[in-house]
Amino acid sequence: MHQDLTLEIYQPAQAQPFIQALWIASVHTAHEKQIWLPSDGAQGILFANQVDNIRFEQQSFSNNYVIQPPSTQSHCITASNGAVIAGIRFTLGSLEYLRSINHPLLDGQTLTTISSSLSDQFHLNHFKNLVLSHFKNSVIASRDLEQIHVLHKVLCNNKPLSESINHMQVSVRQLERYFKQHCKITAKLLERIIRVRLAQSKIKRANDVSLVDIALQCGFSDQAHMSREFKHICQLSPIQYRKLISRSQQC
Repeated sequence: MHQDLTLEIYQPAQAQPFIQALWIASVHTAHEKQIWLPSDGAQGILFANQVDNIRFEQQSFSNNYVIQPPSTQSHCITASNGAVIAGIRFTLGSLEYLRSINHPLLDGQTLTTISSSLSDQFHLNHFKNLVLSHFKNSVIASRDLEQIHVLHKVLCNNKPLSESINHMQVSVRQLERYFKQHCKITAKLLERIIRVRLAQSKIKRANDVSLVDIALQCGFSDQAHMSREFKHICQLSPIQYRKLISRSQQC
């Protein structure tokens, strides 16, 4: 926790395998605060208590909630003192899958009701109850969504896409169709995003390891390759990210 930002996160077992986490961020600063949401290829829904004082990617909230597109780059939320933002972070492909089966959580009236209820009580426990009330009945993931999640897990173990696909129970063409339908990104782009996230994790954990070594450990051809991908997906360089992490650890 930073002095100017409070972040609460809850990972709901009840909503697995569809929701990664529910979170609430509260801003306590006299100046505008930038909150960076990392790229993971997935989608989310944001709710805000002060729509006039909060911008998502420099765009104001048109409603009290925003459905995020697939996260292929880090996104920035700009908020003022007193702003509170709540988020539902879905697992890869799950938002579109739930929408395709007409799950009640993705109904526009449901999201409006959640937003209205949060305006009276913007707390994590209340947010959890509002969201998880729509998962009282079990929801079964389809085979295609399961295969997307299997590939995601294998890629997170630092396996190249070409090798990972060989272990799948579906053809490459089927997998591409699953990604197009549910994820709105390609498996190749997901591999690039995960590789950068692995590099972020290593930079964060090992300040004494050179960026050259981290690049090779994460499957980049060299440090320059990692820097290009890092800048594109994270919107800052590995060196800038290492300095940012160092400053935050000193706070």
